[in-house]
Amino acid sequence: MNLKSVFLVLFIFFFHITKSQELYYSFEHVTIDDGLSSNSINEILQDKKGFIWFLTSKGLNRYDGSSVKIYKFDNLKVNKNNPIQSFCVDNKDCLWILFSKS
Repeated sequence: MNLKSVFLVLFIFFFHITKSQELYYSFEHVTIDDGLSSNSINEILQDKKGFIWFLTSKGLNRYDGSSVKIYKFDNLKVNKNNPIQSFCVDNKDCLWILFSKS
């Protein structure tokens, strides 16, 4: 076998493997009917554990694939309308939250 034939066989082999391992995605709509604090979402992120975090107009929500947990910051002196301005997850999977001043 010459070099071109070997390359062609390898190409067909790898193309077949990658084609047979197609990824399929499914999407769910999470709304206030599912427990979300608001349908108005400002930011979304996913942490390394798979939790989806929603920053809504009414607070921070964590979705685990089946239920929503709402985190309230009632005891903090922050803007009552939307105390959380932004958030992110660092490379150590720590959630960082930027609050608005009151």
